[in-house]
Amino acid sequence: MAPVASTGMRRGELLALKWKDVNFAESTLYVCRACIEVAGKGIIETEPKTARGRRSIHLPPLASEVLKSHRTKQLEAQLRAEIWYEHDLIFWTSRGTPFIATYLQRSISKVVLKQGLKPDRRWL
Repeated sequence: MAPVASTGMRRGELLALKWKDVNFAESTLYVCRACIEVAGKGIIETEPKTARGRRSIHLPPLASEVLKSHRTKQLEAQLRAEIWYEHDLIFWTSRGTPFIATYLQRSISKVVLKQGLKPDRRWL
């Protein structure tokens, strides 16, 4: 959750993030697309919601470290996966495909509830 909490990005922007959008040397993340779910078409990539949506975001040290650790775990998961669809996504399903935002929200709500926090709040 460190990248989420420390960037102020929209859910669709987070779900569309790719590793090529991260510059660890400069501690920067580039927002240049979003993922949305379209009835009958599934998940598609689109432009950010507003013109100012295309931007670079400075990553605090904690967010950079969390992303580096996440990348290592992702590469290990790819090696173990029977089926993997490479999309270069930072946040992905067990097969490498994009998350559906509503599914992700439900999953986060379950974790939040287990922690004793308010599940009715939108966490992502």
